[in-house]
Amino acid sequence: MINPVAQNLAQTYQSPKKAETQKNTPTNPLLSEEGSRRATLAEKVREFRENQEVNREKMRRLTEDAENARAAAKEQAEHWRNQRIAMEIAARIMRGDNVPQEDKDFLLEHSPGMFKLAMSVRQRNENPEDYDQLSPRERQNEPLYGFDIKSNSSSPDGGSNLGATTQTMTPVS
Repeated sequence: MINPVAQNLAQTYQSPKKAETQKNTPTNPLLSEEGSRRATLAEKVREFRENQEVNREKMRRLTEDAENARAAAKEQAEHWRNQRIAMEIAARIMRGDNVPQEDKDFLLEHSPGMFKLAMSVRQRNENPEDYDQLSPRERQNEPLYGFDIKSNSSSPDGGSNLGATTQTMTPVS
C-alpha cells in the first residue's frame, strides 16, 4: 500500500507536462458531480415536458366531455320543455277548449300518442275557451316539405269569397 503522504508529494512534484495533460483530458460529465446534476436536471425537464403533454391531453378530453355534457343537458332541457308544452296542449284539447292548429301540429309531432289520447277522450264543452298559441312561434316560418307556403288574403275571383285566403306553394331553393 502506498503511503498517502508519499502520494501527495508525488503529485506535487509531477512533471508539468503530465499535469497539463490531466487538466486537458475531458471528464465524463455524467460521472462528475456537476455533470450528474445536469443530467438529473435534464431528466427532470424531460419528465416535466412529458407530464405537460399528458396534462394537456387530459385537459382537452375533459373540455370535450364538458362540451358534450353541456350539449346533452341542453337537448334534455329542450325535450322536457316540449313535453311540458305538449301536456298542456293535450289538457286543453281534453277539456274541449279551442286550440290553435299550430298547437295541435306541435302535439302531433312531439307526442303522437298523447295527441290520439287527447282527441279520443275530448269532452264536449258548451263554452270552450279560446287559447293563443302555446307552442314556439319560430316554427311558423319553416318551409313545409321543401315548399314555402305564402298566404294571400285577396280572393282570386275578384272578391266573391270574402275572408277567404289562398295559399301558394313555391319551392324553397
